[in-house]
Amino acid sequence: MTLRIKTLGIVTVTLVALILVLIISNRQIVLGSFSDLEDEDIRRNVQRVEEALAAELNEIDISATDYALDDISPVTLVGLLNDQAFAETLDGKNKFADLIAGLNLNTFLVADADGRVLWGRGYDEDTQDLSPVPRGLLPHLTPDNPLLRHPNSETTLTGMVFIPEGPLLVASEHILSTLGEGAILGTVIMGRFLDDAEIQELSELTRLSLVIHRLDGSDIPEDFQDALSTVNDSEPVAVRTLEDDLVAGYTVLPDIQGEPVLMLRVDVPRAIMDKGRLSMLYLLISLVAVGVVMVALIIFLLDKLVLSRLSRLSGEVSGIQSASDLASRVSVTGRDELSNTSGAINFMLDGLEQAH
Repeated sequence: MTLRIKTLGIVTVTLVALILVLIISNRQIVLGSFSDLEDEDIRRNVQRVEEALAAELNEIDISATDYALDDISPVTLVGLLNDQAFAETLDGKNKFADLIAGLNLNTFLVADADGRVLWGRGYDEDTQDLSPVPRGLLPHLTPDNPLLRHPNSETTLTGMVFIPEGPLLVASEHILSTLGEGAILGTVIMGRFLDDAEIQELSELTRLSLVIHRLDGSDIPEDFQDALSTVNDSEPVAVRTLEDDLVAGYTVLPDIQGEPVLMLRVDVPRAIMDKGRLSMLYLLISLVAVGVVMVALIIFLLDKLVLSRLSRLSGEVSGIQSASDLASRVSVTGRDELSNTSGAINFMLDGLEQAH
C-alpha cells in the first residue's frame, strides 16, 4: 500500500469519525432544544384552551350578572314568592325561551334567599322551547349547596358541575333588592353544557384539535390513564408523543368543588420538531460537504508539499542507483525536512564520489 493511499485512508477515517461525533453531540443538543420548545408550545396551547374555557364561564357569569342587576329580576323574584301561578306566566312568555336561546344556555333557574328553587327551566334546542331542568342537576339544588348560598353581596360562583347528562358550565349570581345593592333576595343560576358542539366551538376558537374525556368511567383510554398518573399541582400539564408527527398535552379539568372530573387533550402537529429534524438534516449535509472539501484540500496539500516531492526524490535516488552515477545529485527545493533530506543525500553522494 502506497503512502498516498495510507494518508488518504487515515485522513478520511479521522474526518468521518469527527463528523459522526459532531452529528451525535449536535443531535442531542439541537433536537433536545427543539423538544423543549415543543413542550413549551404544547403547554401554552393547553393554557390557551383553559383560558378559552374560562372565557366561556365568564360569558355565562356576565349574562347572570346582567340579569341579576336588571330591574325585572327583583320583580320576577317577588312575583314567584307571592304567586305560584306566576311561574306559569313565565313559562308562557316567549321572552324567556328567547333569552335562554340567545345566551346559548341550557338551563336557567331562580331561587329565593333560603336556597329554594322557585323557577327553573332547561332549553330544548330541537324544539327551541323551554324544557325541564336537567334531572342530574337536581341533587345540586339543595339549600346548602354553594350554588344557592351567597354569604354576602360580593360573592359569585362559577365553575363546572358534573352531572349524568354531561359537564355543565354554571354561574351563580345573587339578586339584590335594589339595583346593584341592598339585601340579597335570591339567586339566579345559568348553565351551558360542555357538549360536542361547545367543544367544537372551543376548537375553532383556539384553532386546536381538542378531546375531552370523563374520568368517572372504566373506559378511560390508555394515553389518558398514563397522563393522569403524572399530572399534579406542580406539573399540571403532561406532554406525550402520540405519533411521529403528532404531540399531545393533557390536563385535568376540575368541577366547581375542585374535584377532577374531566381530562382535556390538545393535539398539535409536530411542526417544531419537524423543523428540528430539518435543521439536523441541513447540518448533516453541511458537515459532509465540509468534510469532503477538507479531505480533498488536505490530500491536495499533502500531495503538493510532501508526497509528490517525496516521490520525485525517490525516483531521483533510484535513477542514480540504476546508472551507478555518483556524480549525479538529487534536486533540492525549499527549506524544510525534505530539502534537508535531499541535501543529506547529496552530501553522502559527495563522500562516495570522493572515496572512489
